[in-house]
Amino acid sequence: MHAGVYLCVKAYGEVNTSFALRATTTQCPADFSDDGSVRVCSSALDASPEDRRSEGCSAEGECMCKPPWSKPVSEVYPGEP
Repeated sequence: MHAGVYLCVKAYGEVNTSFALRATTTQCPADFSDDGSVRVCSSALDASPEDRRSEGCSAEGECMCKPPWSKPVSEVYPGEP
C-alpha cells in the first residue's frame, strides 16, 4: 500500500512539455481507461451492479470478483497432505 507519491517531470532542450496526472483514492485496485474514466477492479466506477466484474474489495484490498472473472479456488482439504 502506498503512503505517498513522488512525481518528477523533466524536459530537456527548448521544447514545450506537458503531462497529465490522474489520481483516485480507493482501497481496491484501480486504474484509468483510455478516455480517463476511473476503473475499479477492472470495471467502470459508474457501471451498473450487473455490469461490474466484482462485488467489492476484501479487507486486504483485493477484488472479490464475480464469475467468470473470479480466481480459481485451490482444492485443499483439511487433514489431507
